[in-house]
Amino acid sequence: MLRATFTECLGLIPCSADVGADLGRSDPGAGQCVAVFFLDTPTGRWAAWASVFVVSTNIPIMLIEGGMSRLMAVPHLLAWGPLVVMLFLRLANPHVGSAPSTASESALMWALLLVNSVSLCFDTLDTWRWCRGERDIPGRIPHERL
Repeated sequence: MLRATFTECLGLIPCSADVGADLGRSDPGAGQCVAVFFLDTPTGRWAAWASVFVVSTNIPIMLIEGGMSRLMAVPHLLAWGPLVVMLFLRLANPHVGSAPSTASESALMWALLLVNSVSLCFDTLDTWRWCRGERDIPGRIPHERL
């Protein structure tokens, strides 16, 4: 689970660049970054708030755990899950929210829905594995017991 998220670490706009060691996992960070250009739409605001929540919770987890822990998937579930539900409802009824959706907002919704749905599958697996005791941190050698 090696994810290079430089801007997340700095607390800036969350744009992710996977480095591939996470079994091909797709991180929705890039889609969330595009949402910054749609802050005048309900979808853009929802995605931005979800991103802010994930960044503000994952940085402390990363610092406490000493690296990229599977525990970091829990905030993803808490943010992306409701976001996917809201996106689905908005696609089903474009008038949900403050204004009818435009074609570009609809394209953003479909992209976020697709990428976040895939991400939720991996996040659910990571959360389940963390709850079952898989607490290893990639790149960190576990301390041997004396």
